[in-house]
Amino acid sequence: MRGRLKVLDFYTTWCKPCKRFEPIFEAVASKMRGQVDFRRLDAEDDSNKALVDKYDIHSYPTVIYTDDTGGVI
Repeated sequence: MRGRLKVLDFYTTWCKPCKRFEPIFEAVASKMRGQVDFRRLDAEDDSNKALVDKYDIHSYPTVIYTDDTGGVI
């Protein structure tokens, strides 16, 4: 059985477009709960460094769609 689509939102706390995008992202995440996995990730938090590096994130906000293996789709 395949896993669900994942939507990753990379943001920073100082990014104004990220702040404007947050309620939109959260509304869609709420509407799609149980169908798609949504995660917001502070790109400057050291605990997210591996994902920032993996997906080569350099601007914010950046939204990545992945399959169940973590591959970008």
